[in-house]
Amino acid sequence: MLLFFDRWDCPYCERALREFLVPMATGEDWRARAIYRQVEIDAATPLVDFAGAATTHRDFAQRHRIELTPTIFVVDAAGAPLGKPLV
Repeated sequence: MLLFFDRWDCPYCERALREFLVPMATGEDWRARAIYRQVEIDAATPLVDFAGAATTHRDFAQRHRIELTPTIFVVDAAGAPLGKPLV
């Protein structure tokens, strides 16, 4: 799973989405290879974490120590990191 952490006022986030992530997520070659999710680090939007617990986008990002955006984090099905975050 590819987690894309962004915030509402981040122009680099918009560019990463437009030029890379949306084409990857919608392209046939990449769509089947990963699940793509966007987490807004400044939003109180409800989210269910990997343990099935209710949280928010903001709290989920804080728990994973995401402070800078854009950040890409690749995790396995249980939410364990598969590498270092790409900031």
